[in-house]
Amino acid sequence: MDADSDRSNRDEQETPQIPPGIILEISDKFTPLHTDAPSTWRSTLLEIQQSFRDCDHHQDKLKCVLTHSVVPEWPKRPDGPYPPEVDGMEPIAMGVGPSQWPQQLFLRSQDGREIGIAELASKLPQSYRLKMLDVSSKVELGGILYTPMVGNDTIHNVTGKPILFSSGEPVALRPGVNRNYFVHAGGAAHERITNITSFFALAARAGQCLESLPNSVNRLIWHDWPDGFRAIGDKGMWVSALFELAWQQLTESKLSANRFSWVGTTNTQIDTPPNAKQQTTANDQTDLSMFAPSEPPHWYSVIDDLVGSSIAAVDLLLAAEG
Repeated sequence: MDADSDRSNRDEQETPQIPPGIILEISDKFTPLHTDAPSTWRSTLLEIQQSFRDCDHHQDKLKCVLTHSVVPEWPKRPDGPYPPEVDGMEPIAMGVGPSQWPQQLFLRSQDGREIGIAELASKLPQSYRLKMLDVSSKVELGGILYTPMVGNDTIHNVTGKPILFSSGEPVALRPGVNRNYFVHAGGAAHERITNITSFFALAARAGQCLESLPNSVNRLIWHDWPDGFRAIGDKGMWVSALFELAWQQLTESKLSANRFSWVGTTNTQIDTPPNAKQQTTANDQTDLSMFAPSEPPHWYSVIDDLVGSSIAAVDLLLAAEG
C-alpha cells in the first residue's frame, strides 16, 4: 500500500463523526484522491480504447448534452436547453453526473482561536445531507468548535424564499450542484438502440476503471472535485469524466467542449469556465462568507461524439500518469 493510501486510512480513522441528530441523509461517496490503482489499469484502459475504436467504425455519432444547476435551484431552471447540435436527433438515454448537497459554513475555532472557515462534511468518507443549524447552535468535533456563520449574501430556496436564521440574518451556505446528461442519436430506431447499447457497455467498463486510477490521473480528471462527490453509476462516471476533460481544452488533445447559459432558444457561451464547486478545505484561512456562486445558476455543455471523445480521453489519461 502506498503512502497516499496510508494517509487515507489514517484520515478516516482520525476524522470525528457528525452527530446523528443533524444528519438527514447519507450516501456513498467517490473520493478521487483516495484510490488504489492496480498494476493492470493501463492495459485495461488500452483494451477499452481499442474496443471504442472498433465501435467507431460502424456507428453514427452519439451526442451528449450535460446540464448543470446550482442547488437550491433558484432562479428556477428555464425550459430547455435547446442546443442546435442535437437538432433532428432523438434523446435515447439519460443519467446523473456528479452532485453535492448544499453545505452550511462554520467558523472553526480551537482553544479560543479562530482557525478558519469550513463545512462539517467535506472531508468525511461519505456524503451527508445535514440539517441546517441556527445561528446560536454550536458543534464540537474532535476538539474543534464549529459556529454557524452569517452570510454577506442571501441564498434563496427553490420557491424563492430567503434562507435565514431565526434572527433574520442570512445563513452562510456553500451551494450544491446537480448534473444530468442526455444522450441523443440519429438514424432508425433499431440503429439508435444498437449504438447506445454498445457505447454504454464500453462506458460501464471504462467507468469501473475510473474508480481505481492513480492519484496523478484523478487530479487531471477531477481537479474541481478534490473532496469527491456522491457516488454515481459506472456509465455516469465515464460520461462525466469526458466532460471534465473536454472543458479543460488541453492543447495536446482534440477533446474539447464549451459551456452555455440559456434562456429559451438563446444560448450564451460562458467565457470563463465556472468551477464545479467553490472549494473549502479544513485548513482554509480565506474569507468564504462571499459564497454566492458567480457563474450562471444553470448551464449546459455538449459533446459531439461520445465514442470519438472516449478514444481521445484514454490518450489523455495514459499521458497523465507519472
